[in-house]
Amino acid sequence: RSAVTNHRGQFVANLVRAMNQYGFDGLDLDWESDIDWDLFIAFARDLRQAAPNAILTLPGGALNGNYETVDPRIVTLLQYIDQFNLMSYYPMTAYAGAGWLSWHNSPLGGAKPTTPVSIEDSFNRYVQAGVPKTKLGMGISFYAICYTGGVTGPNQGTDNGVTIQGGDNEYPLSDLFGPQGAYVEAYRAWDATASATYLSLPQPERHSCRYVSFEDEQSILAKGQYSRQGGYGGVIVWTINQGHVASHSQP
Repeated sequence: RSAVTNHRGQFVANLVRAMNQYGFDGLDLDWESDIDWDLFIAFARDLRQAAPNAILTLPGGALNGNYETVDPRIVTLLQYIDQFNLMSYYPMTAYAGAGWLSWHNSPLGGAKPTTPVSIEDSFNRYVQAGVPKTKLGMGISFYAICYTGGVTGPNQGTDNGVTIQGGDNEYPLSDLFGPQGAYVEAYRAWDATASATYLSLPQPERHSCRYVSFEDEQSILAKGQYSRQGGYGGVIVWTINQGHVASHSQP
C-alpha cells in the first residue's frame, strides 16, 4: 500500500527493470488483503503503460455464493490485466463447523448453501459482472485436504468438533502419492457432481482423517475440458513442486 500510494512511479520502474533484467515474461500482481481497489487500478494502469507487452496476471478469490459478490472495480482493473486466476482451492472452498457439510479442495461444480463454493458458480458470477471469459483462469492445487471426526466423504455434517487438516505445503501430493502416503486405489472415489476425486478410508491416515480430497488425472482433465469447452482462459497450479513424486517412474 505504501509503495503504490507514495512511490508508485519508482515502484513501477523497479518492477519493470527487474522483469527485464531477469528475462521474465511478466508480473503477477498478488495484492490479496486490505486492497484499495482505486489505488490498484491506478497502479495497474501505470504498469501497463510502462510495460505494454508484459503478461500481467492477477489472482482472485473463489466466491461464497451465500454472501459474496463481485466488486465492480475488479472489472475496471482487468482492462489492464491479461489473466485473472481464481485461487479456487482450500482454504477458499471448504469449511467445517455448524451448518457446513464436508466438501472438496477444488470442486468444479455442485455449489449449494451448505457447500457454497465451486469453480462453475464463481465463474458464472464473475462473467455476469462483466469479466471476459477469456481472462478467467481456475486454480488447481497440488496439495490435499482432509476431514477429521469420522467424516468419510463429501456432503457429511461437520458439527461436533470436525476440523479440516492438510493444505498448502502441509499435505502435498508428493506426500499423498509417495511411498508412505495414504493413497490406495481401492479407496479412491469420484464425485460426479463436483468433478472431484477423493479417498474414503476404512482407517484414519496420519492427520486422523478418513476423507481426503485431492487432485488426480481425472479431476485435472475435467477442469481442462471445462475451461476449453466454455471458452475460459485456462488454469493455474499452486504449486507444481508439491506434485513431484520422486519414487514414481514419471515423477
